[in-house]
Amino acid sequence: MAWCRNKVKELLAHGYHQHEIANTLHLSNPAISRDMHYIQIKMVSSAENYDKHRFEVYRKNLLGLDEMIKKLWTIADSPKSDSKEKIKTIVLFVSTIDRKT
Repeated sequence: MAWCRNKVKELLAHGYHQHEIANTLHLSNPAISRDMHYIQIKMVSSAENYDKHRFEVYRKNLLGLDEMIKKLWTIADSPKSDSKEKIKTIVLFVSTIDRKT
């Protein structure tokens, strides 16, 4: 079953039509139609999962940048930090803000 679906997918990618795939694999048109439908559903599902994953990665990156901004602000605002450290922190802070937008 999996071999057949993979072969159908391969032939579709090469531009074969449903009846050509059926003739090539010696299967009925309805069988090929079912396989094509199954492949299409899997492709849509895969695309939706990819989009969800991409959004989650983006969200985590934003959270990480927010944490970095908080830590940089703490260093820049601390009376214990010297001038050089504060300048470096402010440069990183601005760079982080630029990346976030």
